[in-house]
Amino acid sequence: MAVLKGGADHVYLFNYFADEHGLDKLWTPGRYGALLRAMGGIESLDKLPRRHALTFRDTRAPGEPPDAPLPATGKSFAFRLQTGPKPAGRPVELLLELDGPAEKEPPKARVNGVLCPSPKPSDGHAFVYAVPDEALADEAHVIEVEAGGSAAMKIVRVEFSIS
Repeated sequence: MAVLKGGADHVYLFNYFADEHGLDKLWTPGRYGALLRAMGGIESLDKLPRRHALTFRDTRAPGEPPDAPLPATGKSFAFRLQTGPKPAGRPVELLLELDGPAEKEPPKARVNGVLCPSPKPSDGHAFVYAVPDEALADEAHVIEVEAGGSAAMKIVRVEFSIS
């Protein structure tokens, strides 16, 4: 969604072979074909739930500096996620996963400067925040995170989920 919104004409799934990963039973030809048709345009993709995860590039040009935003260790962080069109009127959640158990006080999260309500813990390592409608933007979201306690934390996963 993000690359189509950014102006790409098509999306290519580089070296995606479901049968090599044991996914061929889940990704039947009909289901796989439906996914490829949906990826044909913003309008068809916008009808579907989607997730945007912070990742890193493992392929670079010679001399290009590495950019590995995760894992991130410290007390204060800012991440930027390309998300495509503004998900207006749809529930959006932010997931933060920590390496190791969190302190008693969960991290504070802001999306585009808007404070998210207290999270619901999902397993002791991850926190799920409802993202307020007024925080939603077109194309990208800036996620700011502050440690809830005095100790540094290590963030290993940042994900936006649009229902």
